[in-house]
Amino acid sequence: MLELDRRCAANPSYSLRAFARAMGTNHTVLSRVINGRRPLSKRLIERLAELIGLDPAKKENLKNQAKRTKTKKQGQVLKYQKLDLDTYALMSDWHHYAILSLLETVDAQANPRWIASRLGIPISQAKISLDLMKRLGILAEVDGKLKQSGPPLCVENKTSADAVRKTVRQLSAKASESFENDAFETRDFSYCTFTMNPRQIKIASQRIQDFRRSLMQELESYGDLEEVYELTIQLFPVSRRRPTSKKPTSDEMNQFNEQGETK
Repeated sequence: MLELDRRCAANPSYSLRAFARAMGTNHTVLSRVINGRRPLSKRLIERLAELIGLDPAKKENLKNQAKRTKTKKQGQVLKYQKLDLDTYALMSDWHHYAILSLLETVDAQANPRWIASRLGIPISQAKISLDLMKRLGILAEVDGKLKQSGPPLCVENKTSADAVRKTVRQLSAKASESFENDAFETRDFSYCTFTMNPRQIKIASQRIQDFRRSLMQELESYGDLEEVYELTIQLFPVSRRRPTSKKPTSDEMNQFNEQGETK
């Protein structure tokens, strides 16, 4: 941002935080805008125009550029780093991925005590997780802060692996805990019951994956990241046909697609 560069040149002690305060926004949001990870919102454009005395024509041009950038980003396919099952087995506990996301929040601290207090886990568990992800190269120093070093992680397999089942059980337990303890306005639990042909499960899985990824990108693009959320979607049969003469093999019983993604 040229205005920020101009102010820093005039005053070497001037910082991104100071410029963000002048614009009435958070420095993390402004940093994401400058780094191209988030388009300028209408509110920020209005504040910037007021701050530097931008003429109406230039302000309108800036709004059009921001709109085009947002449209382009929404059409992009987010790249994921696939974890093999051996690596995933080391990181199958839910809190590893929660820590990765927590380090993206506006008040993030790469401190085991702070992480433990925010996630409700033991300090020793937070420290072990940080050390593990550093050794695996998943966490690294980025711009002087400890952050995820690569793109979002995902694991995809065609059989019911023990590590994936473990994660799903943990997240189901966390969902139940949230349902009982978290305020209604901070969560959303809903369900629907319908009929479908089981042979269409692949179509459903792909649509659910597209929805998850699109929603995650949109919600993170708004900035002001304060809390870590889990989105779990379950699609499963509750009706059963009568047993046939042919007994399915264990492989056939486990052939459904389990997928997980995180920051």
